[in-house]
Amino acid sequence: MIGYPDINDKAAQHVLGRKRYDWPFQPLGYWEVVSVITQNRGVLMTTRKVNSFNAHSQFDTGSGKGYYYRLKALEELGLLDIDRLPFSIRVLLEAALRNENGYDVTAEHIRSLAHYDPQNPSDNEIPFKPARVIFQDFTGVPGVVDLAALRSAMQRLGGDPTTINPEVPVDLVIDHSLETIESDGPLALHRNEEIEFRRNRERYEF
Repeated sequence: MIGYPDINDKAAQHVLGRKRYDWPFQPLGYWEVVSVITQNRGVLMTTRKVNSFNAHSQFDTGSGKGYYYRLKALEELGLLDIDRLPFSIRVLLEAALRNENGYDVTAEHIRSLAHYDPQNPSDNEIPFKPARVIFQDFTGVPGVVDLAALRSAMQRLGGDPTTINPEVPVDLVIDHSLETIESDGPLALHRNEEIEFRRNRERYEF
């Protein structure tokens, strides 16, 4: 569960063992938030979110508040003209705004993207943290095997294997073709299912 607690939130205070006056992130004049991520065994991690361009906004979903990052905020600051930006750059820019933390995604990265010029492309690296990754099984299974190997190595070294996880949500799509062995009989469906599960037991167990 990922939440966005207030700076006085008891869970956040518990993570750091500090009170408000001893908060490690001093106010910098912009909105900041602590993401509290609960993991197994009650372990908590905190990451600092930065809102240098005042792009973080909220809206009413009808069942609570929703949050998003406005590209329009950059336009209001005179940093870009949204209409001239390709959609691909808009996606990268929104991701940079959403993940800005002053460390691996900085305000300078956002300015560089906002000033995108197709006639004079920059050689600077662009940080990109997608909100979600979808793996097709042929390319995704090696990634799952890598994670399993890393967890196994962590356990052998005496560490906690549950700390080895992707940084963003990952969905693995397993596509599969079905073969009809029997037909034209009242038990055809049952027989085909039985054969299918027997032949591909490992895949279904996975």
